[in-house]
Amino acid sequence: MTASATQVDLITFIGQPGPSPVERAVAGIRQAAALDLVSLAQACDRIGRVVAVVADSDGADRLRRTSREAPATAPVHVDLDAAAEPFHFGRRLASVIERFSIRHAVYFGAGAAPLLSPHTLTRLCDTLLAQPAAGPGTGTGVVSANNFWSADFLGWTPASAIRHIDLPPHRDNQLAVLLQRQAGLTREDLPPSVGSLFDIDTPADIAILNLHHGTYPHTRAALQAIPWGGNGWPDQHLAALMPPLVRPGAEVCLAGRVSNSAFGGLRQDLACRLRIYAEERGMQASGRDRRGEVRSLLGMFLEQVGARRFFAALADLGSDAVFMDTRPIFRHLGWDVATADRFYSDLGCVERIRHAELRSFTAAARAAPVPVALGGQSLVGGGLWALTEAAWEHADAGLLPPLR
Repeated sequence: MTASATQVDLITFIGQPGPSPVERAVAGIRQAAALDLVSLAQACDRIGRVVAVVADSDGADRLRRTSREAPATAPVHVDLDAAAEPFHFGRRLASVIERFSIRHAVYFGAGAAPLLSPHTLTRLCDTLLAQPAAGPGTGTGVVSANNFWSADFLGWTPASAIRHIDLPPHRDNQLAVLLQRQAGLTREDLPPSVGSLFDIDTPADIAILNLHHGTYPHTRAALQAIPWGGNGWPDQHLAALMPPLVRPGAEVCLAGRVSNSAFGGLRQDLACRLRIYAEERGMQASGRDRRGEVRSLLGMFLEQVGARRFFAALADLGSDAVFMDTRPIFRHLGWDVATADRFYSDLGCVERIRHAELRSFTAAARAAPVPVALGGQSLVGGGLWALTEAAWEHADAGLLPPLR
């Protein structure tokens, strides 16, 4: 298990599927993306080893089979979670780094970067390998993330710097900030791209991924197994949302945790005008969501006028399509929404939602005068960028329907 000073070790965490059919479907796509990531890492000469931290034995067996099939040089170590031990993200990550004596670490969540390019992975590794050997606090270590304030994947050196931070118990998105502020590593951001900013968190992300040409083999096979057009999975919902993205004079409304980092490249691809209501970025990384501190102007407006008038007003303002990260609104309203209900809302499956207020909200979105996409943070960041790329491809092929 000796670490190489001239190679980077990649760590990925693959979690347990949730209990509902829609949660299992999302988890299945995330697991498939993780398998593609492992294959991508094995083909990268900067990667010395891959360590996959897996929550269930079925996932571990599948990963072992896949890694044996791939022609590659980097060995894959499958590390199964202890069933009886409560999961603590930071301690689990730190234990892997220590047990495998990792010097240069790259970490990916399971659904992170399903469109990642080999070039971006190589660039991330080269950033770490260019640093002189040193310990944390000396000014020579570095942390590089796809999204510094809410990272889906990141690399850092020395890997031992993780011993000098308050280990996050539940989530990975604050890790880059902690490594900079508490361990003294220098921040170096990755250039924004679709591959670095798009991740899989919700069914909306899966629907976008299904339209994009850049998926890898395991992910593509898993997408083809989704019952599009049946069992609550719409097959044409996003088609009505694509034309405004590529039509001059159209207007698209973005609401929620709109990504600043995505707009450098995305703004060059969008032909439309944008109306943006950006609020509560970093609510998870900062812990505001857990402390009940989230405040949303759109949530206040929704409380005042009701869901139908809420969506009608967005159309009245001139929007031809609406992309809404709903999570800040839910937190503002204090809705205790189960994951399955959130996911069914993203799909527009009104009849499957148990939460009464969310069911009414989702029904109003479906009945809105303009097409509305509901989802999480990726929908108004990397997901929007990926959908815009798909929209241009469809437009060039003459496959887009006209604007309403």
